[in-house]
Amino acid sequence: MVKLKVYVSEKKIGQVNAVKNHGAGDYLEIKKGKSEILVPINNHHILKIDLEEERITLNSEYYEV
Repeated sequence: MVKLKVYVSEKKIGQVNAVKNHGAGDYLEIKKGKSEILVPINNHHILKIDLEEERITLNSEYYEV
């Protein structure tokens, strides 16, 4: 999943830098411009993972465009 493009509401916001685990579950480190966001890997935050298109779609209820 590293290097997949990340979208919210059809707008690209960044790219996956790493997949990590903090003990309570896995999460994605996403490079967003000069900053970084952490996204839990679950059905509430991640709406779709499309490996053919190399993209992840996040839930716009949790993330701004």
